[in-house]
Amino acid sequence: MGDGGLNTLSLGLIYGQVGLLGIMAFATFLFRVYRDNAFKKLKRSGQKFGAPLIFHSPDGVPREFQQCGYCSSIVGNIVIDSWVVLPLAGYVVMIWGVWISYTIADGRYFPPSVKFWKDTFGDWNGLTMPWCLWFTIVHLVAAVVSKFIGAIQAGSMLPVASMKNATHLIIDEDLPMDPDACYDPDEVDEAWLVKKFRTTKQWVKKTQTRQVVPIKHNEHGNWYVEYTCVRYVYNESDEAFLPQGLRNFQPLDCHECLQKGGLSGEEAEVALAICGPNSIHVHVPGIIEALATEFADFTYVFNSIGTWAYMAYSTWNIGFIWLAMILGSGIYRALFIIRPNQKKIAEMAAMHEKCEVLRGGRWLELEASQVALGDIVKIQDGDKAKLPCDGLLVDGGLIVNESMLTGEPMPVAKAPVPKSRDAAITDKLNKAYAGTLALESTGQWGKSLMLATNIGALTIRGQLIRMVLFPASVKFKYNDQLPVVYGIMSVYAAILVFVLLFATDLGSAVATYLAVLCTVAMTPNPMLPVSMVMGQSVSAGRLEDPNGPYQIKCLQPGRIPIAGKISTMVFDKTGTITKGGMDFASVISVVSGAFFSRVDFDLRSRVPSKPRQGNGPTVDSDIFVSCFGILPHSQETENGKPGGQPG
Repeated sequence: MGDGGLNTLSLGLIYGQVGLLGIMAFATFLFRVYRDNAFKKLKRSGQKFGAPLIFHSPDGVPREFQQCGYCSSIVGNIVIDSWVVLPLAGYVVMIWGVWISYTIADGRYFPPSVKFWKDTFGDWNGLTMPWCLWFTIVHLVAAVVSKFIGAIQAGSMLPVASMKNATHLIIDEDLPMDPDACYDPDEVDEAWLVKKFRTTKQWVKKTQTRQVVPIKHNEHGNWYVEYTCVRYVYNESDEAFLPQGLRNFQPLDCHECLQKGGLSGEEAEVALAICGPNSIHVHVPGIIEALATEFADFTYVFNSIGTWAYMAYSTWNIGFIWLAMILGSGIYRALFIIRPNQKKIAEMAAMHEKCEVLRGGRWLELEASQVALGDIVKIQDGDKAKLPCDGLLVDGGLIVNESMLTGEPMPVAKAPVPKSRDAAITDKLNKAYAGTLALESTGQWGKSLMLATNIGALTIRGQLIRMVLFPASVKFKYNDQLPVVYGIMSVYAAILVFVLLFATDLGSAVATYLAVLCTVAMTPNPMLPVSMVMGQSVSAGRLEDPNGPYQIKCLQPGRIPIAGKISTMVFDKTGTITKGGMDFASVISVVSGAFFSRVDFDLRSRVPSKPRQGNGPTVDSDIFVSCFGILPHSQETENGKPGGQPG
């Protein structure tokens, strides 16, 4: 390693990087000022900006959201997107710089020649000093982008007063006050710094929940967005996007719809245009999107710091192994755990059944996705006859299996709504739910009839799927001891850094800087997040194993450690953990008034397992003959025929 000063090219690279960062920061500042002025102008005009979002929570917990209209800006996209492109392009430059550093230091060949690179940068310091600055800029920007990608995307857009002029809808959740942040102002005189920290913490939480949703248009002139699988359509009178897919029908309305022959073709077309198809659209990301989502996490930025510091300064082979482990664990988790489970959930959410629908006085056989809100549907029964939507029973009798909703194995009888204007609707008696199994359907039309009141993601079946796709945030902390461990590691790292800076001389500022980075990276091992990801991925694979005892699909492997902390689980009643039907588990044979040992069966293969020895006689072929009339293939008489006599 050389000790000489920096040549003109090295200094130019350093000034160029600082200049590029300054230009990007100044452009961002100017756009921010312009955006703030647009907000002030909008407020001065007195026009309404934003509206409450009527949110249908998957878990039933009420949550407050605000919807605001924004317009995409070309200048804003260029300015803000440059901060996203910078880390991606930066890694390419870092790879090139690492190889050139080994070319200069060790004389390794890299075209055009070793001499060319030494003459260009002078010595190792001449190249590595600009590389270190670029390394720092790239990782700082990547850390901020990974934490605030939603806020960055929203920051590239301009507010608009009318939703008609908006291209995107930004949805913010009104987070409740953190209980730990509450204090009595009469008893505590809170310092300015503490108050600022609390405000910043609340802002960070809010920005992390921000969602940017594009506004779509269809050929019928409807403006809509899809948020948590639910379609929200713009309503001019409310000047807001309202959820579609459910409607309250009175009993007499159901019978009048049946008498007039169901919806007309035009009415059904309008209903489908507004509410969308009777399907649950589960977004399955492509390979590139899945990888981008996985590696956008902050833990990978931390891993990258230690990995590249080792590759540039200390031992490239260790750094390369770390890099391979990071990439391998992320790719495995994204493409072989999360994405396949998302595809399976999408397949489960899709309904490909055929159903008969009354349209314009005629019965039509349609796909379940073509059922419109207000359609009259003929309910088929059978072993796999699932209801395509939620609805009110209009005619006939219906017996359904609702164990998928309640866990109760007992069949439930449904009755049609009364033909009266003053009658009240009893949901438990009159309403049937999507996804439940129709055991028996009878009526004057051959089968019972149902009027569709909920379709798509707003059915009961859709709610269950949305609970899987959009689970509630977890407030339980399973890593309470980690801050103490990290605190001890940080003190240890601070001592080592102090020694490197003030008690040793490594020959140059570049070597000292990289040595400090390697020390800090090794204190909390960069492979700790990788090991956690791999452990979660392996656990998710075991849960999903089709030959295993669980067969549970997990879309968020990071929550598996929480399950490991559960010591007690309480059920409100035993009926919710039962199932319909019985399984043939075992037999105990009786011969001449004496009990033989119990013979257990493997329920998956339906063949007897090895019998256990008891106090009675040994279980032999006679028992199998007496119970089943067959013998194992290995036991035959001298004539080649099964022995023993049926008992």
